[in-house]
Amino acid sequence: MRIRQALLAISVVLYYSSTAVSAADIDWRLVRTLQGKALLEYVASLDLKGQAALNFWKNIPVSKANQQVSASFATRPSPST
Repeated sequence: MRIRQALLAISVVLYYSSTAVSAADIDWRLVRTLQGKALLEYVASLDLKGQAALNFWKNIPVSKANQQVSASFATRPSPST
């Protein structure tokens, strides 16, 4: 169910995006504190588009709350961009 919600959120962001934002324009400290609807509203406010939207979701900080998920992301290679 959560995967379906995440995919829907990503789809909405990609569909309604119109201008690209650089990683420097994203307040990552704020992103770490946001959850649920507040996170989606912040992402929508960034107006991300195309690859920039994908890069945001690839680079989003992973919570340490779920140890199994945290461990799997800790072993992934870091993005080159």
